Amino acid sequence: MNALWSKFQAWLASKGGAAHVVAGLFLVAVGAYKGVPQFHALVLAGYQAVPSWGQTLIVTAAALYTWYKNNNVALPIK
Repeated sequence: MNALWSKFQAWLASKGGAAHVVAGLFLVAVGAYKGVPQFHALVLAGYQAVPSWGQTLIVTAAALYTWYKNNNVALPIK
């Protein structure tokens, strides 16, 4: 059990403090979006206030960011 705990502590230490703060804020926002109807309505109202071209830009930018962030490993070429 101590070896597992040590590995977990080393993993946490390797990520840095800012990453933990951002991850915590993200979890709080997702929880609030699901559990607080007023926050859910606020997020949707804000998104709907953006023109359709802006909505497309937001979704495209988020998709491209996640694509490049998650695929930064070179593919093996055979």
